[in-house]
Amino acid sequence: MLTPRAEVDHFMPIDHFFRSLAQDQEGRAIGVVLSGTGSDGTLGLRAIKAADGVAFVQDEQSAQHSGMPQSAQASADFVPASADIARELARITATPT
Repeated sequence: MLTPRAEVDHFMPIDHFFRSLAQDQEGRAIGVVLSGTGSDGTLGLRAIKAADGVAFVQDEQSAQHSGMPQSAQASADFVPASADIARELARITATPT
């Protein structure tokens, strides 16, 4: 269940979504940060990791805009090229926990 958006000066929608996902799904949460500018998604990936979820960040070389991947990379479990993300997601979700 998504939580209501807080009233803030600078809304970070990806962080908000990832935090809500981590709270709701805990260790079943999977976050993926792709090409983009800024740092939206970084704090949300940390929340997913804190809940024992899995974090993906697109590698900088395959990103059109590397700001978001650079910011979030330290929180990632996997940093594949964009073409490899779907394959890795399929692999980890096919493995029973």
